[in-house]
Amino acid sequence: MAAAHQNFGDIVELLIWKGAALNMKTNDGRTALHIASEEGHTEVIRLLLSRGSLVDAVDRLGRTPLMMAAYRGHKDTVQLLLDNGASLVRTDKMDQTPLEVALSNSKIDVATLLVYNEPQFRRRRESSSASAERQTKRRRAANVSP
Repeated sequence: MAAAHQNFGDIVELLIWKGAALNMKTNDGRTALHIASEEGHTEVIRLLLSRGSLVDAVDRLGRTPLMMAAYRGHKDTVQLLLDNGASLVRTDKMDQTPLEVALSNSKIDVATLLVYNEPQFRRRRESSSASAERQTKRRRAANVSP
């Protein structure tokens, strides 16, 4: 846990290689992934996730690593956790989602990122992008002389 907190990726890797339990919890239920996410240590997070850390592990207050990163405003960490399947809809014991955690702590950049990754917004964005590509292809085809 201390190695994750201090961003000592080499030590984390050595501990994993020696058989350290990735999802072991502190007294308050936090895993190494919670701690690294709260601190914004993306390289340690990548290492932990690649070795099987649970992306949606919860602590005693129901907080996930994504909530910890959102709370601290670590945008790169939030994106990394989302890319690895972190839940946007899970709530903590105060019934807050990661988006609500970000907003209640004035982390507007993170809140924007979370909204942008909401499934319904993502589908709409992807659909708009595909539609724009089709229109561009039609325009190009119309401008090509036979």
